[in-house]
Amino acid sequence: YQKDDFEPQKTMQLLDDLKKQMPSHSFINPVVDDVIEFIEPDQVNAVINQSRVGLCLSSAEGAMLASMEYLLAGIPVVSTDALGGRDVFADPAYWVTVDDRADAVADGVAEMAKRTLDPHQVRGAVLEKIYAHRDRLRRTLIDMTDGAVRLPDDLGDPAYREPMKWVHGDVLADATLRLLRNSDPS
Repeated sequence: YQKDDFEPQKTMQLLDDLKKQMPSHSFINPVVDDVIEFIEPDQVNAVINQSRVGLCLSSAEGAMLASMEYLLAGIPVVSTDALGGRDVFADPAYWVTVDDRADAVADGVAEMAKRTLDPHQVRGAVLEKIYAHRDRLRRTLIDMTDGAVRLPDDLGDPAYREPMKWVHGDVLADATLRLLRNSDPS
């Protein structure tokens, strides 16, 4: 997909430059009328399941869904240092962070590809971290609101399946504080 703060022609030029730099690379997302289209989740899963190692190379991001898609598919990750928190569910058994140099990334990929990781064990370890993280969030909200706000224990509950709405962290923090103030029984 393309960033909202990029002009379409700038995005297309970047894509053309990348294609020239990596002529054997497969660019999967279709481009229609100078817009990079999303692919369906089953297509994403099919590509990830053909992979040996996932790459997370941006220096800053918001929610890096790809890192979780890799891990939940049992694919190990090679990452560079980044702002954004994509390494919250990382573990040295299946995640290596390398310098942001091409040779360091290549070495990290070679190292991870050599490991004989069971995808089910990677996925299971990540799910344990996710469950613990969500449990801390639930307990924190209960404590902060004296029990007035409770998230469901069932991770399949529709409360966790709302459409994604991307907002800046400051906006989210303000909205959360308003919610907490409005639910304060005192």
